[in-house]
Amino acid sequence: MRLIDDKDSREVIRDLKGIYTAVNENQARQRLEDFGSKWNGKYDCIVNLWEKDWTELMGSMNLGVELRKITYTTNAIENLNREIRRVTKTKGGWTSEKSLLIQLHLSLERKAKSWNKKVRGWAAIQRELIEAYGERFTKHLN
Repeated sequence: MRLIDDKDSREVIRDLKGIYTAVNENQARQRLEDFGSKWNGKYDCIVNLWEKDWTELMGSMNLGVELRKITYTTNAIENLNREIRRVTKTKGGWTSEKSLLIQLHLSLERKAKSWNKKVRGWAAIQRELIEAYGERFTKHLN
């Protein structure tokens, strides 16, 4: 985002979203080329960054659409880290490592309900996981 002019930000973001939401890697490659030609050299640095890390960026392209969508967000992880920081930041020290672990455990137990929310499209995600991983996934279902 720091490389994008304010007046172009919405349109550039929309174009970049088209790349990572493409159906497959070939379509994503085509959209990156379209992005480069549309912005005609203005944002070559962004195109170069995408091309440099293309393999890593396309790592989730073999996942299904619903499964890929859920991997875009790290909200659950960020929520967990925020809770740990909140507990550890408000207290200066602990008498032992065990007391810190107890306090973290109790705090995380208290917040557990907020992490057990339903995932939108979970049935479709489960089907994709079964298709991709078969018994490796199904043996963990209730």
